Amino acid sequence: TVTVSPTSVVKAITGAGAICNGSSKTLTLATGSVGTLQWQSSTTSATATNFTNIDGATTLTYAASPTVSTWYRVVSKSGVCSSATSLAVAVTVGQPTSVGTLSALATTLCTGTRTTLSLSGATGTIAWQKATVINGVTGTFTAVKGNTSATLITGNLTATTAYRVVVSSGVCPVATSNVVTVTVSPTSVVKAITGAGAICNGSSKILTLTTGSVGTLQWQSSTTSATATNFTNIDEATSLTYTASPTVTTWYRV
Repeated sequence: TVTVSPTSVVKAITGAGAICNGSSKTLTLATGSVGTLQWQSSTTSATATNFTNIDGATTLTYAASPTVSTWYRVVSKSGVCSSATSLAVAVTVGQPTSVGTLSALATTLCTGTRTTLSLSGATGTIAWQKATVINGVTGTFTAVKGNTSATLITGNLTATTAYRVVVSSGVCPVATSNVVTVTVSPTSVVKAITGAGAICNGSSKILTLTTGSVGTLQWQSSTTSATATNFTNIDEATSLTYTASPTVTTWYRV
C-alpha cells in the first residue's frame, strides 16, 4: 500500500483588528484548508522569522487576547507533503485610557485676561473641550482645536467658560475628565454721584449713583479733600443711594 497525502492547503484568516487590552478577537480560518492545522504568533511583524506555535491551537478558530500588538498565522501540514503557511494578520492592542485630574492656575478672572489649565496623569490622546456658562447653565461642549498637550492656555476670556478633556486610546473606551469652570467677571464700572451740595448742620443730602455701574458698591467718606488718601468705608453703605448727614464738610465717593 502506497499512502498518498493530498497537497497541504491553508486558507485566509478573518476577524483580525484592534482590541483594547483585556479584550479578545476570534480569528477564523476560512473553510477549505487541507492538513493538520497549527496556529502561530509573533510580536515582531507579519514577516518575522520568530513565529512560534500556540499550544493547543489546532482548530479553525482561535481566540486571541494579546496584551501587545501580535501577528497570527496558520501552518497546515498534510502527511509528508510540504506545509502551507497563511498570510499573517495583526491584532493591535490599545492600552486603556486614564484621564487624570484637570486643574487651573486661576478659576476667577477679570474679563480680557487668561489662565492656564493642566491635566495630570492622563494616558492616551488628549482632546480639549470648552463650553460657555450662562446664568450657571453650561452649554454644549465643543472642541478646542489645535491642542493635544496636557496644558492649555485659554487666551483672553470675556465670558465664564467650562473646560474638560476627553482622552482616547485606539478602540478603548474614552475617558472624560472633571470639569473646571473659569468664572469671568465683567470690568468694574462706577458712574457719577449726583445730589451733593450744601446743608445746614442737622440736615441731610441724598446722594445717588447714576445707574450703569458694574460691581459691588461701597460708599466711602473723607473730611480732608476730594483727592485725600484717607477715604474710609461707610458701614452698610452699599446701594445706589446714600443719605449723607455729616456735621462737618465731607467728601463722598463710591
